[in-house]
Amino acid sequence: MYRVRSLISLFSLIILLSACGYRFRSVLPGNENELRIENIENESVYAVENDIENSLESKFRIRGIKIKGSASLILKVTLKGIDKRPSLYDESNIPVKYDVVIKMCYVLLSGEEKFKDGEVSDRGEYIPVEISGIEESAVIIGIIDKISDKIAENCLDQW
Repeated sequence: MYRVRSLISLFSLIILLSACGYRFRSVLPGNENELRIENIENESVYAVENDIENSLESKFRIRGIKIKGSASLILKVTLKGIDKRPSLYDESNIPVKYDVVIKMCYVLLSGEEKFKDGEVSDRGEYIPVEISGIEESAVIIGIIDKISDKIAENCLDQW
């Protein structure tokens, strides 16, 4: 009886994971599981290329994709911009909170053929370090991490 319950539980778990969109294998072209991330193009004034590359590598690796410089599957990412605008002022009209929006474009190529492309953005709030104790760079890296997760998910999602 215990064995039957275990099999039913395992079967239920597999169905639940499948219903949530979890895949046990990649849907990359040719079932490739190796990816090369080209140098990040940066159209902003922030020097965050290494942060973006590290975040992307991490997001693909946790999904079972190996990052190799010689892979035929190529991910090209462009940081289109980091926009920081005041969203709240104190009584002296000094900004005490900012909305930060980051936008990136990506293209996933298999050889010369475009497999996927898109534009992804996300936002966060930054409260100056004097008030919050949190550095602006930590907020930006957090947003980059969310965008990297979206890019990895989009690249591995079915057409």
